[in-house]
Amino acid sequence: MVVWKRISVSALLLSALMSPLVYGGDYSLGMDDPDNTYDAPVPGFVGPAGEGKVPLEDENGNTAINFGNYVNPIFTGWVSAYTEDDEVASGYEYSPNMTNLSSDWWYVSEAYGPVTADNINDVCSLGDWTGSNDNAEPGHVTLYFSKEVRDVPGADFVVFENAILSDTPITDPDAGNTGEGVGGVYAELAYVEVSSDGVNFARFPSISQTELPPDTAYLGPYASLDPTGVYNLAGKHVNNQGDCWGTPFDLSTLSGEDNVVNGLVDLNSIRYVRIVDIVGNGNQLDSEDNPIYDPFLTGYWGAGGFDLDAIGAIGQARSFSDWSNGQGYARDGDDDGDGVSNLLEYAFDMDPEVPDVSGLPRLMMVDGHPKISFSRDIRNGDIIYIVEATDSLTDPDWHEVARAEAFSDPVVSDTGILVSSVSTESRHTQANLDVWQEVSFTDMAVDSIRFYRVRVETVDE
Repeated sequence: MVVWKRISVSALLLSALMSPLVYGGDYSLGMDDPDNTYDAPVPGFVGPAGEGKVPLEDENGNTAINFGNYVNPIFTGWVSAYTEDDEVASGYEYSPNMTNLSSDWWYVSEAYGPVTADNINDVCSLGDWTGSNDNAEPGHVTLYFSKEVRDVPGADFVVFENAILSDTPITDPDAGNTGEGVGGVYAELAYVEVSSDGVNFARFPSISQTELPPDTAYLGPYASLDPTGVYNLAGKHVNNQGDCWGTPFDLSTLSGEDNVVNGLVDLNSIRYVRIVDIVGNGNQLDSEDNPIYDPFLTGYWGAGGFDLDAIGAIGQARSFSDWSNGQGYARDGDDDGDGVSNLLEYAFDMDPEVPDVSGLPRLMMVDGHPKISFSRDIRNGDIIYIVEATDSLTDPDWHEVARAEAFSDPVVSDTGILVSSVSTESRHTQANLDVWQEVSFTDMAVDSIRFYRVRVETVDE
């Protein structure tokens, strides 16, 4: 459903003034829940105004709130209908339920490219069954990643719908059937499927624990639901009214699906994502055969069902040129004059515009053993981190003791080297998404003076 509602600062504060929903499930809240171990929502925007906060303009086109925020750079690519050669992907398909869908909302191109959090002008609706056609099929859309998505630690891609945080109390007599009330999410849900070839798909196993209020057949058109009872269904996270959060999907949860087991879907070569609308009347089921409920009927406004804003990839290889993002940085340049080349700024997630050397590899003694640590993005596909050691700087004989390559665990080549990796945050302050790691190498075999360095070697991506 597309909601026409003027944005104002007062509207953004309304939900904070009312009693919150009492959450009953294990899964994530509708927004700002970075520590949830199942499906922590991913902010579409980050920056000085805070994670998930969208820069909004006033009627004159000037930024009014959330100054300085920008699209989350954790994303390396976005879906469209086109291949890397600008040809329509063979598996692309847009098939909305046309029962009551206005032509204003069937432009699938609105789902291409980065998230915008524009709930009116930049979404593509899948339509919704209104009860007038029992044979109508739920709408669906299949879109394409121009670069393959791999299974990395944590979320691999994120789906953004225009879900709304509820600010209507359950007891409001004018609200109709309001479901869970304040703090719930007006969430139009959808199944998510992936494919390597556009023909064979695997559907994410899902859970829906939403129950109907007493003496009702379904939730009603204005209902909200408790997002903590919903898992692996797109649309449960808020992306509206100045807040932008997306639903993460981890490819590893598909490892037991038939088409993955039999090799028809390669979790390290995903090119297609299919979004299938859920009608919401309980006729469609989750993976445990529970009925799935969401707002129903919602087709009265000419746009009902799931409204797709964007799908962003995390599990893709990235390169120096991706990192520079059109800024024209030279690998051997030093734009901020801190003595660190732009290549190393990229390798260790440093800011090429701010003089600072604190992000370089660090050497320390731990329980009498030397330990060298550095941060890396496991998606950096055009560089290799090589840890080297020598016993003398007078006549150095540097030799490799370990290395770290993209999408792989570090490999040790010297006996006595212990490796550890922990997830860390990027300089962009977004929530920890596991692709950034603090990697440490502790030399347990040293009984004399030794020197260490990290060499960054470029390779073809």
